[in-house]
Amino acid sequence: MRPQQTIPDMVGLGNGNVVVAGTAGAKGTVNGGHLAVAELLPDGRLDPGFGDGGVELSTVRLQPWQLLALPDGKLLILGPNRSPGSQEPVVTRFPDWQLLRLLPDGRPDPSFGHNGLLDVSGVPVASEGPAHTIAPELAPNGDIVLPTVLGRLFSPTMSAGLVRLNPDGARDMSFGSAGLVQLPASLGALSVGADGSMVAAMTGRSGVALLRLTSGGSPDTTFNGGSPLQLPAYGLDSLMVEADGAIELHGYPSPNSLIDGKVWRYTRSGAPDASWGSDGATDLGASYGYVNQLLSAGGGGSLLVTMGVLTPMGSEAGSVRILRLGPTGQIDSTVGGSGGLLTMLPFGGGSYAPGSIANLRQNSFTPTGVIQRAAGTLLFNGWVGAAEQLPTEGGYELIAGTSGFALAALDDSYRLEPAFTGATRLRVAARVASTRLSSSGIAVRLRSSAAALSVVTVTSAGQIIARGSVAFFKLEKTVGLRTARIPLTAVGRRLLRRHRRVVTVRVSVSAADLAANHTTAHASATLVG
Repeated sequence: MRPQQTIPDMVGLGNGNVVVAGTAGAKGTVNGGHLAVAELLPDGRLDPGFGDGGVELSTVRLQPWQLLALPDGKLLILGPNRSPGSQEPVVTRFPDWQLLRLLPDGRPDPSFGHNGLLDVSGVPVASEGPAHTIAPELAPNGDIVLPTVLGRLFSPTMSAGLVRLNPDGARDMSFGSAGLVQLPASLGALSVGADGSMVAAMTGRSGVALLRLTSGGSPDTTFNGGSPLQLPAYGLDSLMVEADGAIELHGYPSPNSLIDGKVWRYTRSGAPDASWGSDGATDLGASYGYVNQLLSAGGGGSLLVTMGVLTPMGSEAGSVRILRLGPTGQIDSTVGGSGGLLTMLPFGGGSYAPGSIANLRQNSFTPTGVIQRAAGTLLFNGWVGAAEQLPTEGGYELIAGTSGFALAALDDSYRLEPAFTGATRLRVAARVASTRLSSSGIAVRLRSSAAALSVVTVTSAGQIIARGSVAFFKLEKTVGLRTARIPLTAVGRRLLRRHRRVVTVRVSVSAADLAANHTTAHASATLVG
């Protein structure tokens, strides 16, 4: 089951708040509908001073691939107006970048573009989907560096490039050659330093190479003589430029990422940092995860955050691994030992088969990104869902299911932050609709305040006489009111055969919503036996 929304992006603000943006469209659409931008307080609640009660809705068909917090408190949302290839039988050109600038209160900025929206004509997006390694970057003076592609897509003439915009959205013609920098290879990652210089990680047949550019867009001759620096890496998935200009990278020295992963550190001049790790590299061994992100840590260290950690059997677990490297590149064993700290992000949801009892402690959270908040703590975003699935020979057939965005916050000890709750707590209610015992089960009337899974248990004289699962959703639709017939257990069937008198039953409902909020409800009734 895939959600109908785009993956949300987020950015932390200096006041501790976080802004999240995403789009949601009608079922079956590919380009989404309304752009939704929300500002959250540090505890996860919506900020009532932003938009309408914390949310700004726009009819702009902008895919929010990147959010940038501008120095003056405004927000910049960047992306194409459609998914690349979604409107073409043969993809020959990616859509152009679009920028939407919002005022601090969430309203479109009328002084930017057309009522806040700017279409950067002739500058197509640089990938087929959102990827933070090649996302737009903000320069210290407010300039915007856009990665782009040149030439015909997927052809030998295709190349990568960079375009820089002034803070007002006009193209900076002093950048590179007439406002364009053409890179010698495909762009794999981009980072803009505190001095406005840029580091581009490029990929090709020979592996990964680094190129440092000056703030004007020309090759920096103080870095490897101005030439691309070939790295001992086959692949790269995270790049971080530190305050002193040093470059830290996570990648793989061989095609098989499950064999070995490493973190390399290079000085500002492009030499391996001999004082860091072992001759500038730290060997991490086998890496199990589909997203890796380098982040800065206090005291000159760094964090490697791995999302979607895989088990040795290859199955995906909804957890993250945090590995802390000290200022000299050594693994900090106080954070989870030599293998790092494995932290579960226990959101509710999961899946179950018709007729089975749902596991309300399942973890369906799939993290897709991470940022640092103002205090340096981590915030993850991703998907969460719940589904009723029928197993068949050809796989699972979806009967009912729902999904949505999810956020998980960790405190400064890298544990789940209990104060980050955000949404209103789940509420459920129940009453018995049956008036007599019946072989078809016991009818219960249920109400829920949100999409949730529930397990209904009916007892009599301390014994479970009926039990079943009830979902408060259909296909991508919440159902708040349900009347369900709870099937009898073997004990219940024996009770039905033996008793011809009044029976007192007690109903207990345990429920979990998509944010792992658990709650219960109880009801009692007298049935004719």
